[in-house]
Amino acid sequence: LEFRRVLFRSTHGVYNTIVEACDDHEIPACSKQTIKLNIKDINDNSPMFLNKNKPDTVTEIKICSQIKNKYSQAAGYDGWYELTGANFRVIDLDSKRYAAPFKLQINQNDAYSDNFMFIKTGLASEFNVEEYKILTDLSKFDNKNSIALNVWMEDREGRKAERTMYISSCR
Repeated sequence: LEFRRVLFRSTHGVYNTIVEACDDHEIPACSKQTIKLNIKDINDNSPMFLNKNKPDTVTEIKICSQIKNKYSQAAGYDGWYELTGANFRVIDLDSKRYAAPFKLQINQNDAYSDNFMFIKTGLASEFNVEEYKILTDLSKFDNKNSIALNVWMEDREGRKAERTMYISSCR
């Protein structure tokens, strides 16, 4: 079968098409048959940030209060603090077979790779979304700076991409 346009599983998982076959006799005999095509998912999407219910390669987290009010001691993580109100979500547009659970890691070459970490807050939702909180050791973050983290995101089948997270403090 040849199609005039590309079939997208993300917009339609099932397509119906009619195929007509005819012989080459003097009076041709023809027959039509409806064929149902189930388009299977492939792992063609990498995880992304979910900002205002839209997937994006970049996210920005603003923390607008004095630094002493921005964090609380993270239970079970001695020396680490949770950035209050700084949770973020990650989504994969592939089917569940290829999506969550995700692995998130700050790029090892990033200047802040040892100063921040992400902790999953629960199980993946039915829409392949996971929520994370941000922990910091506070050594590189204060009221006066804004930082960019290069984050590797990987789905359960190993498809990954580097995304960017900006964390800024309102002045």
